[in-house]
Amino acid sequence: SGMPYYVRQFLEGDTLHDMMKKSDRKVPLDRLVSIFLRVCDAVKYAHSCGVLHLDVKPENVLVGLHGRVYLIDWGMARVLPSKAKEVQSDFDPDMLNNVRYSGTVQGTPGFMAPEQIRQTGRWNEQTDVYGLGALLYFILTQRSTLAFCMNHLGYIISRSIINYSIGLTRIIFLCSPIA
Repeated sequence: SGMPYYVRQFLEGDTLHDMMKKSDRKVPLDRLVSIFLRVCDAVKYAHSCGVLHLDVKPENVLVGLHGRVYLIDWGMARVLPSKAKEVQSDFDPDMLNNVRYSGTVQGTPGFMAPEQIRQTGRWNEQTDVYGLGALLYFILTQRSTLAFCMNHLGYIISRSIINYSIGLTRIIFLCSPIA
């Protein structure tokens, strides 16, 4: 009938979060590291195409049948203008980059890079690398960096009162593992 339609592969499996939190058996660390390395490969490939994922987290890592690993939910993805020109394609990066939710912080607390929290729009490959670091922290501790932050919130707030004006952005920045 000439109407456009969208087709995609149906993926079956469990998210990394579900594998780790709801499993009767503990997932071996070498298996988790193997999954993490595959996610790193997916992010590396996306970056080579000039695309940022911007929402790397355990809920967006799907481990499919036969152990295949997928980085899913590219709804927050952005195309880097500088790299989009290098990749030969008919794809218009502005089509993806202009999809925004005005006035909202996009991302998952505990996995967002400081530049996402500050909403500067100055994202680059390091933004996803920060998310990968937070994902690795989750794999090793089974806690998000936000859980770490909440355990140290009293210290962080007292430090904020003494040294800085209190603001959610500053508190979250102080909670980041690299602060």
